[in-house]
Amino acid sequence: MVGSASWNSEKGNPLNLDAVLKLNYAMNSTIVTSLVTGILESLSSPTSLNYFEPISILAFVPSSNYVYTLVSEEVDKGCPGGINFPQNQSIGIQSGHFCSMPWRPINDFMLEYPNECVSWKNCTPLGPGIEYLPRVMSLSMMQCSEKEHKVRFSIGFGNNSYIGYSRPFDPTTMFVGEGSWDGNKNQLCMVACRILNSTNSLANARVGDCSLRLSLRHPAFWTIRDRTIINGQIWTNKTANESGRDYQGKHRSTTKKTDPLFFKHLSMSSIAFYTGEAKKSVWRMDLEITMVLISNTLACVFVGLQLFHVKKNPDVLPLTSLVMFMILTLGHMIPLVLNYEAMFFGIRNRQNVFLGDGGWVEVNEVIVRVVTMVAFLLQFRLLQLVWTARLGDENHKSLWIAEKKTLFVSLPSYIIGLLIVWLMNLGKNNHSNAIVSSSLHQQHSLWGALRSYGGLVLDGFLFPQILLNTFRFSKESPLSHSFYIGTTFVRLLPHAYDLYRAQNYARRHLDGSYFYANPSADFYSTSWDVIIPCGGVLFAAIIFLQQRFGGRCILPRRFREEEGYEKVPIVTSKQ
Repeated sequence: MVGSASWNSEKGNPLNLDAVLKLNYAMNSTIVTSLVTGILESLSSPTSLNYFEPISILAFVPSSNYVYTLVSEEVDKGCPGGINFPQNQSIGIQSGHFCSMPWRPINDFMLEYPNECVSWKNCTPLGPGIEYLPRVMSLSMMQCSEKEHKVRFSIGFGNNSYIGYSRPFDPTTMFVGEGSWDGNKNQLCMVACRILNSTNSLANARVGDCSLRLSLRHPAFWTIRDRTIINGQIWTNKTANESGRDYQGKHRSTTKKTDPLFFKHLSMSSIAFYTGEAKKSVWRMDLEITMVLISNTLACVFVGLQLFHVKKNPDVLPLTSLVMFMILTLGHMIPLVLNYEAMFFGIRNRQNVFLGDGGWVEVNEVIVRVVTMVAFLLQFRLLQLVWTARLGDENHKSLWIAEKKTLFVSLPSYIIGLLIVWLMNLGKNNHSNAIVSSSLHQQHSLWGALRSYGGLVLDGFLFPQILLNTFRFSKESPLSHSFYIGTTFVRLLPHAYDLYRAQNYARRHLDGSYFYANPSADFYSTSWDVIIPCGGVLFAAIIFLQQRFGGRCILPRRFREEEGYEKVPIVTSKQ
């Protein structure tokens, strides 16, 4: 192509540039012929002010008729040379989702070298001339075939993170590669080739030395030490009689250690979000905010029904447990205190911004806290009425005695339970991470135990009322059925949701993305999600029996004697 353009010199003088652009590309594109090279040359004489030095061009372009020539043969061989993992240790792909996997469009991988790789010699995949060990590898997908389960990448190496987004195009550290999905091993097998002869002019560059091999897989299991979504290996696959520079079609056995391009096995890993998983996370967050709104609204309704119950039956108001209502009031108050700044200043976790919720999460969070505030005020009003009713009548001395007994039994029980939970949590953390300092470790363990155990105490909010009914042999109905059954339902609903969430969403270590059934605020696991609801239903059943047959109906028969006064005949003066 020949053309001209108007330009300005460095001094601002107008220039008329005449140039010719020469591009070279193959009609039938393969990995070896996948480069587009060219040169932009000036048509003016070297002595003219309009003359400029030649500009060389190098590019990768997608091609509709691209043929995957190397990787097919490599997959047939089983991608030899890498670490063999059993098929069940890696996740397969669903039909129609290959091209939407996390290697699209760009991903950065951290490289981990063997311990003996203290220098760049015999360890770098870049070969002679690059005297450093790259720490990051990036994959940039150029094209993908959903039907064939094959993909083409440009592969870059560097020392900085996020090189895929900001790196310059450096042919000395760039590779071009083909990848194909190996269903037998649930991994992506890749062949990568170097860009050669690019030192003097990019126009002379070509693809060669296709001895680099890569494999990527998605681990089927996560551990507390390894939560990477993608990991794999890099290795070389050269024959000893190759020149070490050009691809000769031999398989781009392991080369001898004396070869300048030999390097030891590298491990690589990446934490990335699947596109589909990110959408599911946003959907989960929206669902959880809705669940919080529903739960808090129901809590307001059930507390309101209890207020209506005590207004209709004022005699039963002093018979309710102050300890129980204190627990419920604190359960609504603590989230408001912890999120005070977030409610009034819009401060929220930055992890949610990454998921791109578009600002609706902030609005919903404010609504959630407003409803929580209403539930807290109603619960506090109920606590205030019980306290006032107790103080206003001197005949309730026996109730104060029963309340003190309830406190003396429940408080040590809560403390002992907290110590057990803390010791279990401390032992678990010590086993998993022995390098954390002792004082800081204990603080984190105690705080985590307090948060989780606080949720457990709330789940068993009926425990103080059961004790109060037992100590005073109550036959009245201080709690409305709608209150204690409905509140139990609200407290146990998160555990049912957690069972659903475990089956449909991966458990994340980012607490900021949880709005409902937060794993750090209660005991959530498959076993606890069964044990806690069973305990809550049992407590509700005991309250029902106590309010129908008496407070001590759950005790053995010999402990059911009712306290009371015996009537004696009155002796008059006439007798």
